[in-house]
Amino acid sequence: GGARGRGSQCGIASPGGLEALSGSVAVSPSVTVNCQRALACAEWGQNDVAPAARVRYLTGLKSVNTMGGYSCRRVNNGTNSRTWSEHSKGNAIDVGGFTLNTGKTIDVSPKGFFAFREKGLLKSVRASGCAYFNTVLGPGYPKHNNHLHFALKQRNSGRRYCP
Repeated sequence: GGARGRGSQCGIASPGGLEALSGSVAVSPSVTVNCQRALACAEWGQNDVAPAARVRYLTGLKSVNTMGGYSCRRVNNGTNSRTWSEHSKGNAIDVGGFTLNTGKTIDVSPKGFFAFREKGLLKSVRASGCAYFNTVLGPGYPKHNNHLHFALKQRNSGRRYCP
């Protein structure tokens, strides 16, 4: 039930714990996100992430490893930033890696030249995320070298930001 949050800048209208995606893919640790975000995550996991893992590794996806959902903070944890992070509205989720049914974990970090399968999976996951989320950031973007950041930020322009 009710809204969760501190002050006018933060809070989630209808928070829900995102603990699993359909097809028994775990979200670990579970994160608090709003319902719209949870739905986008579930669709993306089922339609894109799991098949991308199966194609490259011939095994299912066991879990999407998160690094945080709801958090009352400003962008980049900055004290001098005026912009409130999408995390403060439960609109963002950070993913640090993916664990396959075999137990292998592919972390989100810049990969070596010969890591073709890992790079292919991460590139696919990042690109497909842009169909579900308005903002997708990751390695190559400042302060995002170890995770992918997916947000449902509504921009006035209606544009997506997926560098």
